[in-house]
Amino acid sequence: MLLAEAGCVDRVGLAASADSVCFRLPTAGRLTSRAAEFLLQGFRNKDLRRHLFPEAESHALRRRQASGRITRYLRLLRAHGLIRKVSGTRYYRVTEKGHHVMTTALKLRQMDVSRLAA
Repeated sequence: MLLAEAGCVDRVGLAASADSVCFRLPTAGRLTSRAAEFLLQGFRNKDLRRHLFPEAESHALRRRQASGRITRYLRLLRAHGLIRKVSGTRYYRVTEKGHHVMTTALKLRQMDVSRLAA
């Protein structure tokens, strides 16, 4: 599921929040052909940057800033053990823990709060 399709990108094209990026990677939720490719091969900073910041591709400065932002998100996800780096490549893969945590977070986000409080 792409972030723009999931509504995680605001009007300016920036990610709505850090947890939007953390919990709505292209591998989470409904599987598209692109997401299936990410499950098999993994994903790169470049892949995420193109989905999150498509307008940055035409400007070198914005592309570098977007790449830095994605790098920080990837570092955060790695620190929490949700993704791991494929050694010898620039690819990352979602860990088993990452699948579990992201699926749970998406389900909680979609739940009705009033039903939880009752």
